[in-house]
Amino acid sequence: MHRLTACLIASSAPLVLPGAKNEFEMEHAEKEALIRTYIRAYNHFDLPGMLAGLHPDIIFENRSGAELTMRLEGLAAFEKQAAEALSYFSNREQQIAALRHIGSSTEIDIIYRAVAAADLSSSLKKGDRLEMDGRSVFTFSEGKIASITDIS
Repeated sequence: MHRLTACLIASSAPLVLPGAKNEFEMEHAEKEALIRTYIRAYNHFDLPGMLAGLHPDIIFENRSGAELTMRLEGLAAFEKQAAEALSYFSNREQQIAALRHIGSSTEIDIIYRAVAAADLSSSLKKGDRLEMDGRSVFTFSEGKIASITDIS
């Protein structure tokens, strides 16, 4: 990166409180650790663990192809939806197949496996196994996950 570009990026970055890190200052290892901790908590139905690394102004989006199927803004909205979703599956696992840092975001390819705990739709009944590939894109602010976009 050229120095001029770095200066322009730094000068256009939001003001961050002393000691807090913005998305440009976080090391890849820090981002990966936040993501892996979030995924581990998700897999273990650990709601407090999922929330621990999220920014208070978290934005969560779920996309099916190009269609936006859900958008949540703020930690309270995320927590409410995540708590409700705990009852959807008796078992669930996101396995990271690949991880890439692209600019200020980090993208993961996932293999998703789950067993429905209830009848969720006309095609997904209690006990049915679900397996699909997907992708999640994470952005960061102040040392936390600022947004998650799940794409299937």
